Amino acid sequence: RPARAEEILSGACDVLRAAGEAEWLATNTAILSESLYRQERFTEALEASATALEIAPPGHLTSRAIASRVHAKALARAEDALVVIDGGGRAVDAQVRCERVVSGRDRLHGLYES
Repeated sequence: RPARAEEILSGACDVLRAAGEAEWLATNTAILSESLYRQERFTEALEASATALEIAPPGHLTSRAIASRVHAKALARAEDALVVIDGGGRAVDAQVRCERVVSGRDRLHGLYES
């Protein structure tokens, strides 16, 4: 029931944003992006996953793993995605981003650093 999940997660994200809770906000936003993807709202899923990647703390594996997976899936399905946000918060060409994700060159930023 992705629509119900979206309803719950949207409210949770509002509360977390107001509280300034970055880790839980990033995680809930990443899960929200999955619910949007499952509703075949690929552009919105792409935007939500990019937001999760932007706000996730550098070493936060849970939010970054979920958001990166959804971001890659949504890139493959979003027909109007010409420019997207990469894991470092920079705007890049969607095809380039997708190629990076698929090839493994676009690791989850900060997770593999010592």
